[in-house]
Amino acid sequence: MWEEADRTADHWAILTDVFLSPGSSAEAVRVYLARDAKLVADDQRHERTDEEAEMISTWVPLEEAVAAVLAGKIHNPTAMIAILAAQAARANQHLGLRDANEPFDVHPYLREG
Repeated sequence: MWEEADRTADHWAILTDVFLSPGSSAEAVRVYLARDAKLVADDQRHERTDEEAEMISTWVPLEEAVAAVLAGKIHNPTAMIAILAAQAARANQHLGLRDANEPFDVHPYLREG
């Protein structure tokens, strides 16, 4: 889980599952919450290519990220959902989050029928 962020974490949980265009697409994303994050050693970092090559990673306090969503400064729907879900999870002291190893059975490609 550290490819694009050069980070790993001691604690993982599922924040939510997102279906980006229900009814017209099978695209689905599982959003995780990583807590107690740490930088990955330089020799273990993912080599970025193509669109990843220019990515810049910056830490932003959760409150600032929430404010940016509400101010219309973040437009990526998955990022918006993740930020707001992280805020809700924090407000609930991270209680009730699903185990990170829970199967993604609701993914459209895994549904029967």
